[in-house]
Amino acid sequence: MKFWNQHLTTKVASSFLLLSLVTVGVVGGFAFINARDALKEAAFEKLNAAATLKEEEITRWFEDQ
Repeated sequence: MKFWNQHLTTKVASSFLLLSLVTVGVVGGFAFINARDALKEAAFEKLNAAATLKEEEITRWFEDQ
């Protein structure tokens, strides 16, 4: 139990460092997941828009023929 034999300042600093690392890790994880989902959604919206435009273009081409 070497941790308990350290000075109070070292214990407090270590505890706050651990707490801050855990907090930053959790918040960073949530931010990463939300950003990834938002980017996927934006990519699918762009693909859907492109597919709709191509569908309209092909429909016009068939009507012209």
